[in-house]
Amino acid sequence: MWTIVAGTMAIAVTDASEEAANALLDDPDLRDDLTMLRSGGVPLWDGLQALVLRAATQDEIAEFDDTFAADEEPDEDDDGGASLVFLLDLDESH
Repeated sequence: MWTIVAGTMAIAVTDASEEAANALLDDPDLRDDLTMLRSGGVPLWDGLQALVLRAATQDEIAEFDDTFAADEEPDEDDDGGASLVFLLDLDESH
């Protein structure tokens, strides 16, 4: 598993392959989402810091696994592709 990091802040963990996870870093939709989504009123990403990929820690992997263990009903639209779990508490959207 891989963790997306902006500056020193771990933002999200994914179970994508290394190649697919690296491609996420350049995905314009993800980049837009990271600038719009907020945690504690602060955007997850300022659009300036480098987004980097690193191997996920055991705690990050556990958080990823816990997220899906709590999901009692499988998503009908799940195409079996990679999943992404945010590691920060997201503010509710307006």
